[in-house]
Formats: sequence, C-alpha cells, structure tokens
Amino acid sequence: MNIPLYPVAAASGRAEEQAYDDAPYESNAFGQSHPARIAAIAHLLGLDPPPVETARVLELGCASGGNLIPLALHFARAHFTGVDISGRQIASGAQRAARLGLKNIELRHAGIESLTAADGKFDYIICHGVYSWVPEPVRDALLRVCGENLADGGIAFVSYNTLPGWHFVQPVRDLMLYWTQDIVDPAEKSRVAREVLGSVKDIAAEPAGNIYRKEADTLRPAGASYVLHDHLELHNAPCYLKDFVAHAERHALAYLGDAAFTLPGLLESTPLLTGLAEKYAAGDIVRAEQLLDFLRNRRFRETLLVRKAMQPLIRRSSALERLDGLHFRLVETLHKDPPIAAHMAALWCHPETAIYRTRSSAFKAQSASASKALAWLAGRGSAGATFTLRDLTIAAGLAAETETDMTDGKRHLAALVWELLGSTTLRAYACAIRAPTPGRLPMASALALADAALGAASTSNVFHEHVKLGDIQRRLLQLLDGKSTPAQLVAGMQEQHGSEKRFSAVQLESELESFAENHLLC
Repeated sequence: MNIPLYPVAAASGRAEEQAYDDAPYESNAFGQSHPARIAAIAHLLGLDPPPVETARVLELGCASGGNLIPLALHFARAHFTGVDISGRQIASGAQRAARLGLKNIELRHAGIESLTAADGKFDYIICHGVYSWVPEPVRDALLRVCGENLADGGIAFVSYNTLPGWHFVQPVRDLMLYWTQDIVDPAEKSRVAREVLGSVKDIAAEPAGNIYRKEADTLRPAGASYVLHDHLELHNAPCYLKDFVAHAERHALAYLGDAAFTLPGLLESTPLLTGLAEKYAAGDIVRAEQLLDFLRNRRFRETLLVRKAMQPLIRRSSALERLDGLHFRLVETLHKDPPIAAHMAALWCHPETAIYRTRSSAFKAQSASASKALAWLAGRGSAGATFTLRDLTIAAGLAAETETDMTDGKRHLAALVWELLGSTTLRAYACAIRAPTPGRLPMASALALADAALGAASTSNVFHEHVKLGDIQRRLLQLLDGKSTPAQLVAGMQEQHGSEKRFSAVQLESELESFAENHLLC
C-alpha cells in the first residue's frame, strides 16, 4: 500500500477560496500575457489576430486584477473581464480600478466553472498560474471556457507546470509540505518551508543537493504568496506538453505556440537536432516541442491556443514579410565590440565585420546597412517607444527601399530582426506602444501614482513591465505632481521623514533617473 508522505485531502471550493482570502496571491502585470505580444506571435505564425485596441479580454483567475488593470488603463477602447474565486482579492482590485476611474473593466467574484457560452466571446483569454494548481474538474472547466468563449481568430494564453522538469522539483515540494503540514498560519508556513530547504540544501547528498540549492536560489527573491500558492499549494499537477495539448483538443482547441517566442525551425539549427527532429517528430510540432522539453528539462510553459478551425492557417516558417505591420522594442543592452575584440574574432568572421553583443548573444553585421541598423538599435536602448521595420530600414540608410516590396537590402534587415527576436533581444508587439515623454518637472504616471497611494509593493509601466516599489519610491511618487521643483521635492521628502533629514538632491536625482528608465513618469 502506498501511504502518502503528507495528507492530501480534496479541498472544497470554499476551502480554496479561503486559502486565497487568508493569503492573497501577489497580483502583478505579467508581460508575457500582454495581448499585443500574444497577437504579434500569432501574426508571425501566419494568423490575423483581433486588434488589441478594441479587444474583449477575459482573465481566468485574475486575483486582484494586477494583470488586467494596467491593460484597461492603457487600452481605453478595449474591455476587460476578470474572474476569481477570492472575494477579498476581487474587492482589492475593484478599489484600485475605481481609484483610476476605469469604466472598461469588470472584476467578478466567481469560479471558473460558472462561466458559460452566455458570457459571450472574447478575443483574448488569459489564464496564468491556474491550470496546474486546481483540481481536475476546474482544469477541464478552464479549457471548456477557452473552447466555448474564444472568438473566431482569438487566442488563449494558458500557463502551467510541465514535465519532465517538475520531476526534479517534486522532492523539494514534498520536503516543504511534509515539514509544514501541521502549520496553519500562512506566513509561518512559508517561513518554515524556506528554512527547512535552506537547512538541507548544503548537506544533502548529490544529485539531490544540487536540486535543493537551485530551487533555494529560485525561491530566494520570491514572495511568501508564491511559495504558498505554488510549492505549498494543495494542488500542483504538472503535465507533459503532449497531454496538455490532448486535453485542449478535446475542447476543439489547437496548439499555436508559446509566449516565450523561439524561431521556427529551432530543431533544424544543428545537424544533430535535425536528425532527431526527422526521426522522432516527423513534422509534428507538438512532438518536436515535446522533444525539446526533454532536451531542456523544461518545467514551465505559457502555451497559446486557438480554435481548431484556425489550425490550417498556421504557417511555421520564418517568413520575412510577416515582420511588416509589427512593432518592436529592444529589451537587452546591445553594444559594439571594441576593435581589438573584433580583430580577435577574425577566426569567426571577417575582421572588418562589426560585431554587436548582448549578455548572451552576438550578432554579425553582414553589410554596411546591417551595421548602421545595429548601431541605431544600440543607440536607442530601451527607448520609450516601439519602432517598425520601416523605421529600421530608414536608419540603415535604405530610404529608397521603404516600399512594400521586399528588396534584397530590406530582406537582409528582416533576417537580422528575426535573429534578434529569436535571441529575445527584441520583443514584438502587434500595435505601437509609446511611453509618455516626461516634462521639465517630473510627474508620476497615473498608475504609479495610484499604486503608491495604495501602498502597493509594485506597479507597472506602459510596456506591462513589473516595477517594484519601496517605501521611499512610494513617498516620492506621490509628490511628483508636475509642478514641484527638485528643491521642493527634496524638502517634501525630508519633511515626510520627520527628524530624519538624510534624503538629498543626489538621491532624488538617482530615484528620478530610475523612474525614467522604468517609464513611470509622464
């Protein structure tokens, strides 16, 4: 008889609701689920996704709306609906939305099972961090809703824990659950779970010790709510990609791809991988991706699904023409190698070829126009606005080649963009996104100001990037009214600190620079 290491009881819906009321899940913007990023991937794969600006968006398991509210603020003509089982979290989200004066969002206290076809069609359905962490009937309801309520041409985003990677994490979860099974208080449960993992990671025999140390490093920056609702959650059912797709297919859904974009044809990038793909995948994208999961020991996926009827329209090749109509943003620092480094790279390429690098990738400028394009990108940095392929073509000195026809010069640049996308140096969006240009006197964005006033631990920017806030940042943001001079801001911060007068002009400059870099000013 197989006796479980720790008791696993079937929780009622009310018990699950109480768990999230007692310890709310930290609800933040999750960049990968941005509809404009999802739509861009669909466009790259040959589909014509619904316009994000006027979309109907549904989030299943929205917590307190931390992912939806910023989107509702930035896309005023779109409509957003979120459902969550926790009444406490829904109330918190409603307060935040009301403070921002949002009229295009509805946060509903309800279970996923309550949704039916009568709730209408949605262009984008987001379900992040739910599928693996709920009982089987709710998992099935989740995909039923995606099948019934996804509009023609719409896209669903579903994240979940995957095998084989989670086979290696499961002992960590078992360890933490076993030593915390009798602890009721959520904060204490999280603390003890981390403590026991920290106690065993350096003395456990290998290979367990290595697994424990890696997981301890992963959990170190995570909040208590993550530990509680991921590793210590009652339900945590990782699965293979093939099984998730099979479940989705039972609800008339098809696999499109993943939000973590990789170049089509990755399995053909080396002779060895090509041989594996030909032998074991035979043109089947799910088998190919499953093979990659085994090779990478993958533990998490963010899968994109479409209606089954859309499957014949998917095109899995690097068609350069599909880059037209998209918008791009550099998300990693790009710099040119100094001459000596370029000379030392002569064995890799011609010594006169310009080489640009990020922390993990290198790009060769195969032509003068490509060199100009890379230099332009490096000079932009993480600018506050996206750009198009046309913008890059002009920057490369190919102004005469900006017609819709794909000339050789433009084709070379498009190939460079595909390479940058595949390395995650560039990020693609289906619509233009532009951060406000800060005025002469600093002013906080509406979202950052509202979040600071509510005492939030974080906020987000127009690119849906999560930005942490400390006490000093929250206080300062509330003073940034677009009217106060630097001297007045320093005085205001010193006054708030009472007898502590250490906030200086130098610190103000540093904080404002950080706000500007994170696009929190307008």
